Amino acid sequence: MSEDRKHYDDIVARPGKFEGEAAYVPYFWDLSMDGGFECIDGDEAGVPTIYYAQITDTDSWLFDELRPHIGRYIALEESEQGFVRGRIVDMKQIEQWESETANEQ
Repeated sequence: MSEDRKHYDDIVARPGKFEGEAAYVPYFWDLSMDGGFECIDGDEAGVPTIYYAQITDTDSWLFDELRPHIGRYIALEESEQGFVRGRIVDMKQIEQWESETANEQ
C-alpha cells in the first residue's frame, strides 16, 4: 500500500470531516479545494454546493476500487455541519443538478 493511500485510509478511519467515507473522498476533496473541480452553487436555503470532476485512470492508480468507474464522476458536497460526502455519479445526474439549480435562479 502506498503512503498516500495509507494517509487517506487513516483520515476516513478517524472521527471528523470524512469519517466513514471511502478513502478517495478526502483525496478528491483536496483536489477540489485546489480548484480542479467544476462547481454547482448551492443556495442559502440549505441546498449544498456540489463539486464534481471526472474520474480518470490516474485516480485509479491510487484507488483500485475506482477502476470500474473511470469516465464517471465524483460528486462532493459539504454539509452545514462540515462533513463531506462523496458519490460516484453519471453525467446525467450532474446535468439534472445543474438544471434544478438553473430553474431555482
